Amino acid sequence: MSQVEFEEFQTQSYCDNSIDTSPKIVQWVVNYSGGLIKTKKQVMYFLVAFVIISTIIFVSVFVFGGPNTKSPMGPMIEQAGSPSEISSY
Repeated sequence: MSQVEFEEFQTQSYCDNSIDTSPKIVQWVVNYSGGLIKTKKQVMYFLVAFVIISTIIFVSVFVFGGPNTKSPMGPMIEQAGSPSEISSY
């Protein structure tokens, strides 16, 4: 029998870590934070805090910011008198 020789190739997988696959909102927060937020974990904490604070503000305005029942012209109308008194002038 004859000897058969195989050429062995050594392959290396290459992973380019410079390509950023994070969501656009994460990239936007990192870019516009002025250097305060640098990692994906910090962005997630920031976004959770932002949503919680926004929800608290919305609920407080929605619950406590109802219509004002006092008329801004209330005392002036009471001082003027009835419509018949006003028309007699």
